[in-house]
Amino acid sequence: MVIAIGPQADNFGSWHWIGQDLVDELGPERAVVFRDGIPRCDVVVFIKFKPSLAQLKALKPSRKLVYCPVDIYGSGTEIDADWESLRQFDCIICHAASLQKYFSAYSRTALLDHHVKFTAPMPTERRTDGPILWTGNAANLPPLVEWCNANQLPEELWVLTNLDRDNVTPSDLGFRGNNRIRIENWSPEKHREWAGLARLAMDIKGADFRARHKPPTKAFDCIASGLPFAMNADSGPAAEIASRGFQLATPVDWEFWSSREYWEQTQQFGLQLNNTLSRPQIAHRLIEILESLP
Repeated sequence: MVIAIGPQADNFGSWHWIGQDLVDELGPERAVVFRDGIPRCDVVVFIKFKPSLAQLKALKPSRKLVYCPVDIYGSGTEIDADWESLRQFDCIICHAASLQKYFSAYSRTALLDHHVKFTAPMPTERRTDGPILWTGNAANLPPLVEWCNANQLPEELWVLTNLDRDNVTPSDLGFRGNNRIRIENWSPEKHREWAGLARLAMDIKGADFRARHKPPTKAFDCIASGLPFAMNADSGPAAEIASRGFQLATPVDWEFWSSREYWEQTQQFGLQLNNTLSRPQIAHRLIEILESLP
């Protein structure tokens, strides 16, 4: 089976994580990247962006079509409006289990986790002090800012995000109050470095459609680094992680979040994630999904 994966979109993190990484793992004999024209292949996997309905219909007779709709749709209504294109796909791969119900009326669906990627080696000893780590796109900062402006964190918050200029201050991003906050521009190297220096990690998800259906990727990377992770309990990722047998701490429950008990639970689950969500494991799961298509 030869798989074409694209379109190559280097400006999007999802392309590197879901597209290029899996192409590299599968190797050139099984997977190739395309940008515009689609090469000869058995299966085409579209990451984030898909062609027009007419183009999909032209492609469909000669190969299997698969779609990974990463952060494209802003509501169930938008998905329903795109029904005719979605029906052209042999499978729609979701990275959040909660999204599958929205696509299942139009195509077969499958769940594929992200592999753990931005991780630090798991610690050998529990930290009893140190910063709290938040990483993510600046567009996802408002719920965190709102929460921090209403709550006091006992430790300094380290924020890694994509900044449009140097010397950005917490107040520039909307932070108010007495929380100690350090902000730096995100890079893969800085992400891994800070994951190794932090004591804890956290996230606050918003309530819009995209936020509700985010995959638990960020949490999994932190837990796979041995970082006790806290998130608002009403978020989609918290519910998804609970369905897999791990109950996240909440940022308002400092006693449990910072406890040895939760640290030990985190180390155990982190080892499991490192074993089951490695890049080779996720590439193998993708092959299983594609080989199962009728």
